[in-house]
Amino acid sequence: MELKITSQNFLEKVLKEKEKPVLLDCFTEWCMPCKMLSPIISEIAKENKELIVGKIDLEKNQDIAEKFHITGIPVLFLFKNGEVLDTKVGSASKEEILKFLEKNEIKLDK
Repeated sequence: MELKITSQNFLEKVLKEKEKPVLLDCFTEWCMPCKMLSPIISEIAKENKELIVGKIDLEKNQDIAEKFHITGIPVLFLFKNGEVLDTKVGSASKEEILKFLEKNEIKLDK
């Protein structure tokens, strides 16, 4: 399941999360590559219980876009213990996202 992340719950749900890594999908409603990425992110969320997957609409939460200097979308942020571990900008296949997670030593459900 994906969490809906907003400016109001970002600190609690992303930065204060210490149990599991957080994959955060940053998107806007009008972005076609974001729409193409969305079902892939949903699938990864359903398949991996050891990973928290969040989605944040940057148009509705512009302060987060500014805080992390986001200039291109879609962008995935990988957080671990409240810190940005890595980012991936642009559309990607499921395989590319899984490799991105594995590269960062994120344990996935098999």
